[in-house]
Amino acid sequence: MNRILVCGGLLGLTSVMMGALGDHGFDLTPEKAKSLETAIRYNMIYAVLIVALALAPNDRKLHIPAYLFTAGTVLFSFSIYAALLTGIRELTYFTPAGGITIMIGWLALVWRGLVSEWSLDIKRAPPTSGSR
Repeated sequence: MNRILVCGGLLGLTSVMMGALGDHGFDLTPEKAKSLETAIRYNMIYAVLIVALALAPNDRKLHIPAYLFTAGTVLFSFSIYAALLTGIRELTYFTPAGGITIMIGWLALVWRGLVSEWSLDIKRAPPTSGSR
């Protein structure tokens, strides 16, 4: 089972469901509608990114950014969804933690790219003149 692909698929499904509920099931103020739109946008963007990372060929080191993006999306978007559904505004206190987790995911992805390039450079480096 590809857990990361399942996470991405479930996040994509959730974003579509929340979009449908937002359009047809909720009576939202303009401010709450804007919050819902932001949550759905982040949810969908990261669902697609997580699916792409899940389909990357044999690179298990991409799992760390994928799981960070998953956790960050759940904290960010789902805290907004939960606050809108329950009316408990305090649930949005988790939203910044989700944003920070997503940023850490991006840093992990950058790190993976840097380490990958660095290790390739070492493998390609010509022998020094003193070694034979």
